[in-house]
Amino acid sequence: MGENPLTNAKDDPTGCCSVAEVSLKAIMEARNPIENILVKPNDVISVPRAPTIYVIGQVVKSGGFVLNDRESMTALQALAMAGGLDKTARARDSKILRLPAEGKTRKEIPIDLKKVLDGKGPDVPMEADDILFIPSSVPQKAALRALEAAVQMGTGIVIWRR
Repeated sequence: MGENPLTNAKDDPTGCCSVAEVSLKAIMEARNPIENILVKPNDVISVPRAPTIYVIGQVVKSGGFVLNDRESMTALQALAMAGGLDKTARARDSKILRLPAEGKTRKEIPIDLKKVLDGKGPDVPMEADDILFIPSSVPQKAALRALEAAVQMGTGIVIWRR
């Protein structure tokens, strides 16, 4: 067992290794050069899973987004990372699904993203493993499909008349 130069290094319970925590971001930004230590053979580096929030439903790009060094992100920030609402989104009926520490059933937190986007409603902070769900509007979807069909028919008539 070699000497670990980090000040927060501690021996593990078995006594065969020392363990220390470093901030990868601090190393990459060269804020704390003392933490940028030489990695030697048989050293083990473990990186924990980054906390993630998820955005699903009627958005441009649904998926998981890493919180990085932040502890939370607001629903509006998450929506921006997902590329915004798509044309058939029902923003008023959005919700955040949160898994409480003591339970297995997700709690629904309603959020009116329309009001948030208009600056008239509170932006809700999201936490790790939260899911922002934006439902679709059936009437909007039907109207959009009808408009698309009308445009296709109009194009067909113009082509046929030539």
